[in-house]
Amino acid sequence: MSDLKLLGLRVSVYTRIARLALAEKNIAYQFDEVDIFADSGPPADYLALNPFGTIPCLRHGEFVLYETPEGAEMLESFPRLQQWLREMQNRDSVRRTAFHDNG
Repeated sequence: MSDLKLLGLRVSVYTRIARLALAEKNIAYQFDEVDIFADSGPPADYLALNPFGTIPCLRHGEFVLYETPEGAEMLESFPRLQQWLREMQNRDSVRRTAFHDNG
C-alpha cells in the first residue's frame, strides 16, 4: 500500500486533475472518497486535515496539501519528495502564519 493518499470526490474535476497527474507520473496512491457535498457537509475528520473543506487533498504521512497547484507541484517533484516536503512545510508554515494566525 502506498504512503500517498488522494482524498476527494470521484466526480470532481479537481480530483480528476490530481488523478491524471498521478497516472501520468505513474505514482502509486490510495484513493479515499470524501463527499464534501453531503447534507451534513464535509466530514469532521476531513475538515481537520483541510479547514477549507475543498477537494482534492493529497496526504503523505502527516503532510497534507489541499491546493491543486501545490499538489501538482508535489507530484512533479515526486522523485525527490522528501526534499520537496521539507521545502513546502517551511513555506506552508509561513503561509499559515500570514493568513490564518493574523485574522
